[in-house]
Amino acid sequence: MSKIIFIVCLFGFFLLPIQSFAEPGKCIEGDCQNGKGTFAWPDGKKYIGDWKNGARTGQGTSIWPDGAKYTGSYLDRKKHGQGTFTWPDGAQYAGGFKDDRKNGQGTMITPDGRKYVGEWKDGMKNGQGTSTWPDGGQYTGEWKDDFPSGQGIFTSPHGVYAGEFKLGNPDGKGTFTYPDGRKYVGEFKEGGMHGHGIETSAGGKKKEGYWVNDIYVGKKKPKE
Repeated sequence: MSKIIFIVCLFGFFLLPIQSFAEPGKCIEGDCQNGKGTFAWPDGKKYIGDWKNGARTGQGTSIWPDGAKYTGSYLDRKKHGQGTFTWPDGAQYAGGFKDDRKNGQGTMITPDGRKYVGEWKDGMKNGQGTSTWPDGGQYTGEWKDDFPSGQGIFTSPHGVYAGEFKLGNPDGKGTFTYPDGRKYVGEFKEGGMHGHGIETSAGGKKKEGYWVNDIYVGKKKPKE
Protein backbone atom coordinates (compact mmCIF):
# COMPACT_ATOMS: atom_id res chain seq x y z
CA MET A 1 0.00 0.00 0.00
CA SER A 2 1.36 3.38 -0.92
CA LYS A 3 1.36 6.04 1.76
CA ILE A 4 -1.96 7.63 2.55
CA ILE A 5 -0.64 11.15 2.11
CA PHE A 6 -3.78 12.83 0.94
CA ILE A 7 -4.40 15.93 2.99
CA VAL A 8 -1.35 18.13 3.44
CA CYS A 9 -1.59 19.64 -0.04
CA LEU A 10 -5.38 19.67 -0.20
CA PHE A 11 -6.47 21.73 2.76
CA GLY A 12 -4.87 25.07 2.11
CA PHE A 13 -8.29 26.63 1.72
CA PHE A 14 -8.37 30.29 0.85
CA LEU A 15 -7.28 32.55 3.67
CA LEU A 16 -9.79 35.25 4.42
CA PRO A 17 -8.18 38.59 3.60
CA ILE A 18 -8.31 41.06 6.46
CA GLN A 19 -8.72 44.12 4.29
CA SER A 20 -8.46 47.51 5.89
CA PHE A 21 -11.06 50.23 5.44
CA ALA A 22 -9.02 52.79 7.35
CA GLU A 23 -7.93 54.89 4.35
CA PRO A 24 -9.70 58.19 3.61
CA GLY A 25 -13.07 58.03 1.89
CA LYS A 26 -16.45 59.69 2.00
CA CYS A 27 -20.09 59.01 2.75
CA ILE A 28 -21.90 59.16 -0.57
CA GLU A 29 -25.41 58.38 0.63
CA GLY A 30 -27.39 58.26 3.85
CA ASP A 31 -26.09 58.49 7.43
CA CYS A 32 -22.58 57.09 7.94
CA GLN A 33 -22.46 58.09 11.60
CA ASN A 34 -25.53 56.56 13.23
CA GLY A 35 -27.91 55.00 10.76
CA LYS A 36 -27.76 53.47 7.30
CA GLY A 37 -25.33 54.79 4.75
CA THR A 38 -23.02 54.09 1.83
CA PHE A 39 -19.31 54.84 2.16
CA ALA A 40 -16.80 54.74 -0.71
CA TRP A 41 -12.99 54.73 -0.73
CA PRO A 42 -10.67 56.14 -3.41
CA ASP A 43 -9.48 52.67 -4.47
CA GLY A 44 -13.03 51.52 -5.26
CA LYS A 45 -14.00 49.74 -2.05
CA LYS A 46 -17.56 50.34 -0.92
CA TYR A 47 -19.66 49.60 2.15
CA ILE A 48 -23.45 49.74 2.30
CA GLY A 49 -25.17 49.23 5.61
CA ASP A 50 -25.48 50.10 9.29
CA TRP A 51 -23.30 52.57 11.17
CA LYS A 52 -22.84 53.38 14.84
CA ASN A 53 -20.59 56.14 16.15
CA GLY A 54 -18.97 56.42 12.73
CA ALA A 55 -18.03 52.74 12.53
CA ARG A 56 -19.51 49.88 10.53
CA THR A 57 -21.67 48.12 13.12
CA GLY A 58 -24.74 46.01 12.39
CA GLN A 59 -25.71 44.49 9.05
CA GLY A 60 -23.97 45.51 5.87
CA THR A 61 -22.31 44.62 2.59
CA SER A 62 -18.70 45.35 1.59
CA ILE A 63 -17.55 45.16 -2.01
CA TRP A 64 -13.89 45.19 -3.15
CA PRO A 65 -12.61 46.30 -6.57
CA ASP A 66 -11.42 42.77 -7.42
CA GLY A 67 -14.95 41.39 -7.00
CA ALA A 68 -14.68 40.06 -3.45
CA LYS A 69 -17.82 40.59 -1.40
CA TYR A 70 -18.94 40.24 2.20
CA THR A 71 -22.51 40.40 3.42
CA GLY A 72 -23.29 40.02 7.08
CA SER A 73 -22.73 41.32 10.56
CA TYR A 74 -20.14 43.92 11.62
CA LEU A 75 -18.95 45.14 14.98
CA ASP A 76 -16.73 48.22 15.21
CA ARG A 77 -15.51 47.96 11.59
CA LYS A 78 -14.80 44.19 11.75
CA LYS A 79 -16.66 41.20 10.39
CA HIS A 80 -18.24 39.80 13.54
CA GLY A 81 -21.22 37.45 13.77
CA GLN A 82 -22.88 35.61 10.89
CA GLY A 83 -21.94 36.44 7.34
CA THR A 84 -20.93 35.28 3.87
CA PHE A 85 -17.64 36.09 2.17
CA THR A 86 -17.21 35.43 -1.55
CA TRP A 87 -13.78 35.49 -3.25
CA PRO A 88 -13.26 36.76 -6.81
CA ASP A 89 -12.87 33.19 -8.14
CA GLY A 90 -16.21 32.11 -6.65
CA ALA A 91 -14.97 30.41 -3.49
CA GLN A 92 -17.34 31.11 -0.63
CA TYR A 93 -17.45 30.91 3.15
CA ALA A 94 -20.73 31.18 5.03
CA GLY A 95 -20.83 31.08 8.81
CA GLY A 96 -19.48 32.72 11.91
CA PHE A 97 -16.91 35.50 12.15
CA LYS A 98 -15.05 37.07 15.04
CA ASP A 99 -12.66 40.03 14.81
CA ASP A 100 -12.50 39.77 10.99
CA ARG A 101 -11.71 36.01 11.03
CA LYS A 102 -13.71 32.85 10.37
CA ASN A 103 -14.87 31.63 13.78
CA GLY A 104 -17.48 29.17 15.02
CA GLN A 105 -19.56 26.99 12.68
CA GLY A 106 -19.09 27.60 8.98
CA THR A 107 -19.08 26.13 5.48
CA MET A 108 -16.36 26.68 2.89
CA ILE A 109 -16.87 25.75 -0.79
CA THR A 110 -14.26 26.14 -3.55
CA PRO A 111 -14.84 26.37 -7.32
CA ASP A 112 -13.32 22.92 -7.92
CA GLY A 113 -15.95 21.27 -5.72
CA ARG A 114 -14.15 20.88 -2.40
CA LYS A 115 -16.25 21.52 0.68
CA TYR A 116 -15.66 21.86 4.42
CA VAL A 117 -18.43 21.97 7.00
CA GLY A 118 -17.51 22.38 10.63
CA GLU A 119 -15.80 24.41 13.31
CA TRP A 120 -13.38 27.31 12.85
CA LYS A 121 -11.20 29.33 15.18
CA ASP A 122 -8.99 32.34 14.39
CA GLY A 123 -9.56 31.89 10.67
CA MET A 124 -8.59 28.20 10.55
CA LYS A 125 -10.35 24.86 10.77
CA ASN A 126 -10.26 23.88 14.44
CA GLY A 127 -12.49 21.35 16.19
CA GLN A 128 -14.87 18.92 14.50
CA GLY A 129 -15.49 19.06 10.78
CA THR A 130 -16.02 17.23 7.50
CA SER A 131 -14.25 17.84 4.19
CA THR A 132 -15.33 16.32 0.90
CA TRP A 133 -13.70 16.17 -2.55
CA PRO A 134 -15.15 15.87 -6.07
CA ASP A 135 -13.65 12.36 -6.45
CA GLY A 136 -15.69 11.10 -3.50
CA GLY A 137 -12.99 11.43 -0.85
CA GLN A 138 -14.17 12.45 2.59
CA TYR A 139 -12.59 13.20 5.94
CA THR A 140 -14.61 13.50 9.13
CA GLY A 141 -13.03 14.17 12.48
CA GLU A 142 -10.83 16.49 14.49
CA TRP A 143 -8.91 19.46 13.09
CA LYS A 144 -6.18 21.71 14.39
CA ASP A 145 -4.91 24.83 12.61
CA ASP A 146 -6.30 23.74 9.21
CA PHE A 147 -4.99 20.14 9.41
CA PRO A 148 -6.75 16.92 10.37
CA SER A 149 -5.24 16.20 13.79
CA GLY A 150 -6.56 13.78 16.38
CA GLN A 151 -9.19 11.13 15.69
CA GLY A 152 -10.78 10.91 12.28
CA ILE A 153 -12.00 8.81 9.36
CA PHE A 154 -10.85 9.23 5.77
CA THR A 155 -12.73 7.48 2.97
CA SER A 156 -11.50 7.29 -0.61
CA PRO A 157 -11.70 4.93 -3.61
CA HIS A 158 -8.50 3.33 -2.23
CA GLY A 159 -10.03 2.34 1.09
CA VAL A 160 -10.99 3.62 4.53
CA TYR A 161 -8.63 4.75 7.27
CA ALA A 162 -9.92 5.26 10.81
CA GLY A 163 -7.63 6.37 13.59
CA GLU A 164 -5.15 9.03 14.62
CA PHE A 165 -4.03 11.90 12.41
CA LYS A 166 -1.17 14.37 12.70
CA LEU A 167 -0.60 17.35 10.40
CA GLY A 168 -3.06 15.96 7.89
CA ASN A 169 -1.76 12.39 7.67
CA PRO A 170 -2.43 9.07 9.41
CA ASP A 171 -0.01 9.02 12.32
CA GLY A 172 -0.35 6.87 15.43
CA LYS A 173 -2.73 3.94 15.83
CA GLY A 174 -5.31 3.20 13.20
CA THR A 175 -7.06 0.80 10.88
CA PHE A 176 -6.92 0.75 7.09
CA THR A 177 -9.50 -1.33 5.22
CA TYR A 178 -8.93 -2.07 1.54
CA PRO A 179 -11.75 -2.24 -1.02
CA ASP A 180 -11.13 -6.00 -1.42
CA GLY A 181 -11.71 -6.64 2.28
CA ARG A 182 -8.12 -6.79 3.51
CA LYS A 183 -7.41 -4.94 6.73
CA TYR A 184 -4.37 -3.57 8.53
CA VAL A 185 -4.62 -2.69 12.21
CA GLY A 186 -1.62 -1.10 13.84
CA GLU A 187 0.77 1.81 13.82
CA PHE A 188 1.16 4.52 11.19
CA LYS A 189 3.69 7.27 10.65
CA GLU A 190 3.50 10.22 8.25
CA GLY A 191 0.78 8.56 6.19
CA GLY A 192 2.15 5.04 5.92
CA MET A 193 2.14 1.78 7.85
CA HIS A 194 5.08 2.02 10.21
CA GLY A 195 5.59 0.01 13.40
CA HIS A 196 3.73 -2.98 14.79
CA GLY A 197 0.59 -4.21 13.09
CA ILE A 198 -1.61 -7.07 12.02
CA GLU A 199 -2.75 -7.53 8.45
CA THR A 200 -5.76 -9.73 7.81
CA SER A 201 -6.64 -11.02 4.35
CA ALA A 202 -10.19 -11.09 3.01
CA GLY A 203 -10.18 -14.81 3.77
CA GLY A 204 -9.15 -14.31 7.38
CA LYS A 205 -5.44 -15.16 7.17
CA LYS A 206 -3.39 -13.00 9.57
CA LYS A 207 0.13 -11.63 9.29
CA GLU A 208 1.57 -9.99 12.39
CA GLY A 209 4.84 -8.16 12.70
CA TYR A 210 6.49 -4.86 11.86
CA TRP A 211 6.26 -2.48 8.93
CA VAL A 212 8.72 0.23 7.89
CA ASN A 213 7.52 2.83 5.39
CA ASP A 214 4.67 0.57 4.23
CA ILE A 215 6.93 -2.49 3.83
CA TYR A 216 6.54 -5.60 5.98
CA VAL A 217 9.95 -6.44 7.50
CA GLY A 218 9.09 -9.44 9.65
CA LYS A 219 8.08 -10.41 13.17
CA LYS A 220 11.19 -9.01 14.81
CA LYS A 221 11.18 -5.34 15.69
CA PRO A 222 13.73 -3.54 13.52
CA LYS A 223 16.44 -1.37 15.04
CA GLU A 224 15.76 2.34 14.97
